[in-house]
Amino acid sequence: MTDNPRQYEWNGTTVQEADALLSAAQELINAHMKALVPGEPLVRYRLAKTARVRIKVSLDLTELADSASEVQALNAAFNHETNY
Repeated sequence: MTDNPRQYEWNGTTVQEADALLSAAQELINAHMKALVPGEPLVRYRLAKTARVRIKVSLDLTELADSASEVQALNAAFNHETNY
C-alpha cells in the first residue's frame, strides 16, 4: 500500500472533452480491476459490486442547455412564421 492514494482529477470544457474524461475514468477503473483479478471476468464482475472507490462528478450544462433552448426558440419562431 502507498502512503498517497491514487486520486485523479481532470477538467474539461467541451462535450468532446467530457466524453473523453468519462471514458478515461471508466478505463482506469477497469484496468485496476483487471490488475486486482486478472483473467477472471466473472469474479471481477462480482467484486465490482462491492469494491470501493470514490467518484465525484460535477457537471455544469448551463451553456449547453441555454444554447439548446435558443435553438428550440428559433425553430419554433421559424416554424410559426412559415405556417402563415
